[in-house]
Amino acid sequence: MAAELIAATRGLGFMVQSAGEFLATDVVLAGIAVIAIIAFLLELGCARCSVA
Repeated sequence: MAAELIAATRGLGFMVQSAGEFLATDVVLAGIAVIAIIAFLLELGCARCSVA
């Protein structure tokens, strides 16, 4: 994710970065929300794997 914010030409990080340059706050917030949901689901999946 961090590398995508620096040097990508597509993807969520690129979308958030270019929307920020154009002051499209709604797109930035939507992108951050999607990233947060993905992180939450990955954390949930890892927690379930470590319990088993």
